[in-house]
Amino acid sequence: QKYKLDQSRPIIVYPLIYEKVYPGEHIIIEKINMFFNSIKEENRPQLVLRRNPFEESSFLVDYVNEFENVIVFDHFWERNRNQNWSIQSKEGEMEWKALLQKSSLMISYPSMSIIESIICSTPVINIGFGENGSENKKLSHIIHAPFIKQFERSDYVEQCLTLEAFKEKIIPFIKYKNQITSEDLSNSIGI
Repeated sequence: QKYKLDQSRPIIVYPLIYEKVYPGEHIIIEKINMFFNSIKEENRPQLVLRRNPFEESSFLVDYVNEFENVIVFDHFWERNRNQNWSIQSKEGEMEWKALLQKSSLMISYPSMSIIESIICSTPVINIGFGENGSENKKLSHIIHAPFIKQFERSDYVEQCLTLEAFKEKIIPFIKYKNQITSEDLSNSIGI
């Protein structure tokens, strides 16, 4: 209710990567949103962005804030640069868990948020493409990290290295949440 999400349409969560790691992410979000806008309105996904804990600039948020079907989650992080730590407030943690529970799907560059998503019975599409729609070589150390292989054993975690592969996979993945038991989803990575 706080974010005025239409619960009759799919809700897709997208945690943002650190801007210093990949400053062009706003273009990826724009491409994904353009694709979503080509889907009939009654089935059109809503993209909810989770701000990065290390966010230093509001450029990306300002850029995407006016996009139709894109909602930016509040920033609930406290960071201490000198001691190199960040922590999310209790309110932020509660909203994140609720959002994952309500979401049909999480889209992200590979990260440990896969665990949180699957435990909340929400499938995951890990993307690996850049602004041009092809595999992003700058992020290959993340996209092909060894820890990701363990998660990809799940039938509900998929890696899409191109925008075209993403477009093919997303509709079936959005539907999983309503077709598969929450136990099958949450147990699919063996935790």
